[in-house]
Amino acid sequence: MPEDTSGYNRSRDHESGHESKDCFIATATYGTYMASEVQLLQRYRDERLIKTWSGRLFISLYNHFSSPAAKAIARSKLARSLVRQLLTPFVAFAKWRLSR
Repeated sequence: MPEDTSGYNRSRDHESGHESKDCFIATATYGTYMASEVQLLQRYRDERLIKTWSGRLFISLYNHFSSPAAKAIARSKLARSLVRQLLTPFVAFAKWRLSR
């Protein structure tokens, strides 16, 4: 895949085969970038995280390290299940923060 110059990584949607912006791990976990959880996390990133220095640092680190993890998660049903459980509180937090 060519290098992404937009500042975000791209991942492949496992259902449609289309590329999606960012959220490698969530997309691998939920199987599609159209999953409501993935959309919520992307919205939280775009509306909240990117506005702070620490949020931008997190995004940068995430973009750097998430691709190999996402590939491993996508290959394993057990990994997808475990990561879905780990992401649940983050999804709930993002939903709560975006509702305020």
